[in-house]
Amino acid sequence: MFDNLRDSENDKQSFQEALGLGPTSSLQPELPPRPASRGLLGMSATQRLVIALLLLLAVSVLGTMCLLITGRISAF
Repeated sequence: MFDNLRDSENDKQSFQEALGLGPTSSLQPELPPRPASRGLLGMSATQRLVIALLLLLAVSVLGTMCLLITGRISAF
């Protein structure tokens, strides 16, 4: 009775093939491909580094100017 069980299984259509899904398809829907990750604000890592350094420089200069104007520090 069980002698040709494997052979008989290979002859029949599988459940997925009967549904038209193919042997490698899954029953879960495929997600659309994600676009390439472009990072924060669409900039590369180098561009973000340059923006961060420019922001640091601007804050440092403005802070120093405010301290000089209010007399908290002196230039000489």
